[in-house]
Amino acid sequence: MPRTAVILNVLIASPSDVSDERDMVTDAINGWNAAHFRGTGIMLHAIRWETHSYPASGDRPQAIINRQLADEGDILIGIFGHRMGTPTGEAQSGTIEEIERFRKAGKHVALYFSTADVPRNADLDQLKALEEYRRERQKDTLYFTFRTADELRQLVSHHLPSFVSEVAGTAKEPLEQTGPVLKRYEQALQSANVRDATLEAVLVQYARQRAAADQFRKLSRKSPSEETQGLSDEILRILTEDVYPVRVDERLPGRPLIIRVARNVFRVLFAAPMRVPPRLQFNGLPEGNTPEVREVSRFGFTVVFYPENVEIETFGFTADAEL
Repeated sequence: MPRTAVILNVLIASPSDVSDERDMVTDAINGWNAAHFRGTGIMLHAIRWETHSYPASGDRPQAIINRQLADEGDILIGIFGHRMGTPTGEAQSGTIEEIERFRKAGKHVALYFSTADVPRNADLDQLKALEEYRRERQKDTLYFTFRTADELRQLVSHHLPSFVSEVAGTAKEPLEQTGPVLKRYEQALQSANVRDATLEAVLVQYARQRAAADQFRKLSRKSPSEETQGLSDEILRILTEDVYPVRVDERLPGRPLIIRVARNVFRVLFAAPMRVPPRLQFNGLPEGNTPEVREVSRFGFTVVFYPENVEIETFGFTADAEL
């Protein structure tokens, strides 16, 4: 059955010389999801500039990336090989600017530095700048080192449960997040005098679950014996799961609300209607998976992914239309 998830965005920040290591961190994140999502209801979403940034103008390139990626992140995993990166005009590199942005916001930052042999063609100025930065971080940061990409994957896999435990402690449970999100999109459609049957069904489901969860909390307080605590927690978890999980991608134009209606069937609604129905392109899908778009309009669309035996948890898309 589809489930609601608390999504934690994990920004993978690094200069360009550690592409294999970036892939290994993504693998570690995917491994955490496979092992822990069912038990925790938490999904880690790997954010990478290669897959999540999109063309925009009107500011410094790094400032645009900050808005698109860094500001949406909950955890930053920073990886350094033998380069510091390219100066941005505000910091020594884009990676450093992202790290400092996270640090100033009080978000979790995990840094990893390579101790592998230095390549013969390494840029000595870059090496010197990176070593100075690492010495500076020794004053206020506990970082780890690695020699190989696989060793980095093992380290991150070992550390992820601690990251999640620290960060998720400040996150709201899925049901508490759902109401304001749904109301925002309901109001957007109402202002355009448009109704959406899927959204209405989700709103009804949310209202019923919220009432059931509130009632259960009141009853459970009357008999708080330690003997029944485990069962109470499990019942409450079931009550606070949505039949139709929802999430919002604030980075995309129109801030789409994505509702998982059934296995591989999603309803996407835009907070700001398009001027014309968009032309859609999808990315981040498993090889051989095909999207079939239905009911596309200025306000959203429904998409079904085939084949059905390959389950889709997340996907990306671009909408080629004006807001």
